[in-house]
Amino acid sequence: TALRHRGRQQAGDRMSVEVNVVGMRCGAKNGGLSCTMCYESPLVSKGYPLPTVDLPAVKKTVERLVGERKGGSFSLFGGEPLLAPLDVLEDLWRWGLEKYGRNGVQTSGRPIRDEHWPLFRKYKVCVSFSIEGPGELNDARWAGTLERTREATAHSVACLERCMRERMPTGLIVTLSRHNASPERLPRLLEWFSDLDGRGGLYGVGLHLLQHERRAASIALSPRENLDALLAIRRHEVWRLRTLEFGLFKDILALLRGKDEWEWNDGSPAGVGCTWAGCDPATTPAVQGVEPDGSGRSAQGSTGRRRRGARRPRARRCGSSCCAQRRKKRAAARGAAR
Repeated sequence: TALRHRGRQQAGDRMSVEVNVVGMRCGAKNGGLSCTMCYESPLVSKGYPLPTVDLPAVKKTVERLVGERKGGSFSLFGGEPLLAPLDVLEDLWRWGLEKYGRNGVQTSGRPIRDEHWPLFRKYKVCVSFSIEGPGELNDARWAGTLERTREATAHSVACLERCMRERMPTGLIVTLSRHNASPERLPRLLEWFSDLDGRGGLYGVGLHLLQHERRAASIALSPRENLDALLAIRRHEVWRLRTLEFGLFKDILALLRGKDEWEWNDGSPAGVGCTWAGCDPATTPAVQGVEPDGSGRSAQGSTGRRRRGARRPRARRCGSSCCAQRRKKRAAARGAAR
């Protein structure tokens, strides 16, 4: 295929480096949200304090991971990255603008205050929101009570619309669940996409299927419902939307053509973001993460800096029966060898 002749890139060669400046700091009690679908929820619910960020170590690790890649950059993740002190955010964004010409942050939008907006504009920060829709569509992103959840959702949507109105670099990630993509709620989600399309200023939406475990099983769609929702969104994109596009469908079409790079409608470059070599967010090569102390993981392995005494994350075991059988055979072989 074209991919084989060109030499397929590793996922890390295209994905931006993710810098965590808040550790596991998130949750409704801390000023963030307690998201039903979050794989970090058992940790963030414990109320971890904000860590001390070793800025020189973080910058050194980012430089090593980004390297000389054309268009390389980093983005702030979490936890909820906007819970970090403003001086930490400004220091990293000032350096990021000087070094790479742009910055990014992934946020629920709830912690955004008036003080953040000058920083967004001054340091060319692409603010990407994690919102499942307006009103009840976003109830999976829980703020402690229903009233506070709806208030937080309204604030997040208003911040998204402000970014679009002021033509700031903006992104949106939407995770499909029963709250926003069940047969009875899907029409409102499509209506919201049409409203965003009509406003202008937002060109790309990342669609995520809910990767659920015990806590989120109650809001997960069935495989058939996921397929129906995706087909409905794709039809809506083709027939009703003018500029708004969905990265998931761009990926599918690019790979069917033997390509792994494409562009959004505004001309900004993009590409197939994940070659999915592992399903554990702590160990997958599809993520290049940097922790507050400068440690982390690259697509080629550990960054080489890890807190003394800290355990290396272990890949999550596959639960399929075939893998279970292989584990039993290996254990039996080890026992026989002894």
